[in-house]
Amino acid sequence: MVTIREWLTLILGVRWKMLEMARNKLKATVWNSMLDADLNSRYWGYLGKRYYNFDWYSKVILSIVSVVGVVSWLFVKEALVYWRIISIIFAIVAVPLPFLDWPKKIEVMATLKRKWTELKHDYELFRVKVDDIENDVNSLLKEFRLIQEKELELAALDSHLPTDKKVVMTCWKEVVQSRFYNNGD
Repeated sequence: MVTIREWLTLILGVRWKMLEMARNKLKATVWNSMLDADLNSRYWGYLGKRYYNFDWYSKVILSIVSVVGVVSWLFVKEALVYWRIISIIFAIVAVPLPFLDWPKKIEVMATLKRKWTELKHDYELFRVKVDDIENDVNSLLKEFRLIQEKELELAALDSHLPTDKKVVMTCWKEVVQSRFYNNGD
């Protein structure tokens, strides 16, 4: 015959195992989310720098072409030929700029970089809480859902931005290098 004490031990042991399994599943999910946040933080940083450089260089080219055009008109007697060539270059560079809207994309990318970095830190701090056995699994799940809601808000921001798979792969390699091969040296 089984005593009440044995039943309680059995029930509590099963419950403890179930809670431990839930905690391990949560740990794995938090780890993957943290890697995603790290990847996105790096990705939007790289893309933001790229578009900033595109914007800056296009403005420099426009400035140089404008100055050369004015100088050629003032000092060269056969300025008509030079002026036509410079005008064509100016038009090729200037016409698409308003449609590309790089400053707005740069602003959104900077916001995404900042928010993904904040989210990465949230996941890193949350991971410490998951490791603490004193924290209740249900309260951890509620907090995890709140962090995931922040991630969903970011999806709306990047829906109209370009995707560069080469940059994604570069960032993924950096994440793997920093998270899996960095021994703190």
